[in-house]
Amino acid sequence: MNKTSIAVFAAIALSACTTTQFDAFIKSPEGQAIEKAALDAATNALRQAAATGKVNGKEVLNAVSGGSQQLRTLQSTDKAADPTAITKAVKAGSANPAAVRVVSRVVAPKVAEAVAEAVQKKGISKDLANEAAARGLDKAVAQHK
Repeated sequence: MNKTSIAVFAAIALSACTTTQFDAFIKSPEGQAIEKAALDAATNALRQAAATGKVNGKEVLNAVSGGSQQLRTLQSTDKAADPTAITKAVKAGSANPAAVRVVSRVVAPKVAEAVAEAVQKKGISKDLANEAAARGLDKAVAQHK
């Protein structure tokens, strides 16, 4: 699945919510918290990769970007806020074993936790929470390119 297909899929997945609703959500404290958790986790993964030297930062960014794309494939499914499915999706973003290890250890659990908490404790729509996390990962990639 290419980036265009994923973007179209994400747009369809979010069609139940209007753009205005999503824009309002992403600016809300809840939306910002999810997005920030994903962004911070990805940034921490890059720092750890740099500190250890075991994996190249570009590979970690590619894994984070792929994880964001995989995360969006869960939207409009009953797995959109499932921590296990989110963890698997984020980990599936790369074929590079070293990058997968970093993303699996640092990014996936934080993203899964942020989405699950928003849905379970705050009643946020699972698709909105999922998309906020994906956008946080996208921001990390854009900031660190």
